[in-house]
Amino acid sequence: MKKTIIILFVLSALAYLGYEVARRVSVLRAREKEGGRRGGAAVAVEVGSIRTGSILETGQFTGSLQPRYSFTLAPNVGGRLQRLLVDVSDTVKKGQLVARIEDEEYVRQVEQAKAEMLVAQASLKEQESSLEFARREYERADSLLARNIASESETDVKRSVFKVAEAKKAVPWRRESISVASKMRG
Repeated sequence: MKKTIIILFVLSALAYLGYEVARRVSVLRAREKEGGRRGGAAVAVEVGSIRTGSILETGQFTGSLQPRYSFTLAPNVGGRLQRLLVDVSDTVKKGQLVARIEDEEYVRQVEQAKAEMLVAQASLKEQESSLEFARREYERADSLLARNIASESETDVKRSVFKVAEAKKAVPWRRESISVASKMRG
C-alpha cells in the first residue's frame, strides 16, 4: 500500500509539472503573436497641442520643522506658573516679560524675614542696654572699691556681669541675621 501512495504522489507531481510547462509555453506564443511587446495591455495617453504658458507646480510634503533660533526659559526662582504672556511662534524681544510666577510664598517669606529682622534689632537693643547697664554698675563698683566703700568680691561680680554682657552682644549670628534681614528690606 505504501508503494501505491508513493507512485500516485510521483504521478501527480509529474502531471502538475506538465501543466505548468504547457501554460508557460502558451503565454510565450501569445506574446510572440503580439509583436514581442512586453507588459500586456496598451497604456492610454493624452495627446495635446504645444502651447506657451506658465507651469504651476504644487506638492505636498510631510516632515518636521526646526526653528532657526530657540531658547530655554529658566527663571531665577521656582514656583507655579500664574500666567503665560506669550504664545508659540510669538516674537520675543530681549527683556520682555514672558510669564508670571505666583508670588504668594515669596511675599510671605519677605514678611517673615522683616519680622525676624525686627526681633533681631530689638534683641540687639536689649543687649546694648544690658551692656551699658552692666558697664555703669562695674564702673560704680570699681570707684567704690577705690574708696574702700565696696568689697572686692562685689566688684568682681559686677565685672563678671559686664564681661558676660559684652560677650552676648558680640555673638556673630545676631549681626548676620540683622544684615541679611536689612538686605531683604532694602
